[in-house]
Amino acid sequence: MAQHWTDRALEWSQTAGDPEMTAYILARKSQLAGDMRDPDSALDYAEAALELAPPHSRVKAAAAAYAAHAHALAGGHSRDAVLRMHDEARDILANLDNDRESPWAVWMDNAYLDVERARCLSLLGKHNDATEIFQQAIKEVPQGFRRDRGVYLAREALAHANAGQPDQAAKAGTAALSIAADTESGRIVHELAHLDTQLSRWQRVPEVVEFRDHLTTTLPQEKDWTPST
Repeated sequence: MAQHWTDRALEWSQTAGDPEMTAYILARKSQLAGDMRDPDSALDYAEAALELAPPHSRVKAAAAAYAAHAHALAGGHSRDAVLRMHDEARDILANLDNDRESPWAVWMDNAYLDVERARCLSLLGKHNDATEIFQQAIKEVPQGFRRDRGVYLAREALAHANAGQPDQAAKAGTAALSIAADTESGRIVHELAHLDTQLSRWQRVPEVVEFRDHLTTTLPQEKDWTPST
């Protein structure tokens, strides 16, 4: 469904003749492809967005961040490309064209970029580094971005699990689950489903038992949740 509507949005933006809107939608298509673990499509869309976006814009920074994620999905041999794209995104944010007003990617800031960097590091096997960056970045996420905070907490939890820290993984996962229950966010639930699988190795750790019990009692009550929310 998300693919359908981003395709329609891309078509309409091209009809409207708004290159920055088109670049923003291409960046979002890259993000969606990355979430679906399709690195080739994610990179193609991100590169198209980078080409079209204004030079010193948040849209271009977002496109660079999603290109980094695409490289991370491609595997460890792309580590240099991941770091290079994150450096490019950071440089863009440090040199934004403040004279131009844009409604696109207004959420793109250093905290968001840090979260994306942590996600990439975890994909590259740098789980301990990822958890540290997640923890610091989540503190800086605006309070109004509650669903996003829940997604990031779930991803932090996954990094802890992959680093062999089940108690910390369960703690972050429980915090994410609380937000999922309040916001009915399918994105958070999707991440927590992966976490539940990872934590199955530590069925005797008290924090893990508590998290998994909470998960199984909460999710059946939310049958209408969808991964697109």
